[in-house]
Amino acid sequence: MIYIFLLLILIFVLYENRKNNCLIENGNIIFKNLNENHNLESLMRDLLKQKIDDISKIEKAYYIFGNLKITFNKPYILIYNGKIDYDSLLKSRKSINFIYKYLNENKIKLSQVLYAIYINDSFYIVKT
Repeated sequence: MIYIFLLLILIFVLYENRKNNCLIENGNIIFKNLNENHNLESLMRDLLKQKIDDISKIEKAYYIFGNLKITFNKPYILIYNGKIDYDSLLKSRKSINFIYKYLNENKIKLSQVLYAIYINDSFYIVKT
């Protein structure tokens, strides 16, 4: 029982540490989280080691056990052949209203859309 309790505490500490040590979020460097161990120079050096030259593609980057952990923004195909993919819509954390608002503003009918991709807070549409 005590081992389970200690394991839960360790998981909580690691999660909180990761949250507070997030150095890049949605392509932006969080300068307040930089410190003497993980400064801007070491961050840039570690990004170059991993051959990353465009931080706008990074969803989150943080140090865990001294190693830089990076997650990248994923493209979501929200519309394919004029039909909305509700699973991708849910994963992208966008609403159906987001799609209809964008289509109405650009005077595009849903049936005209071959596919629509959402990535890095941008919406790209290819019409038929």
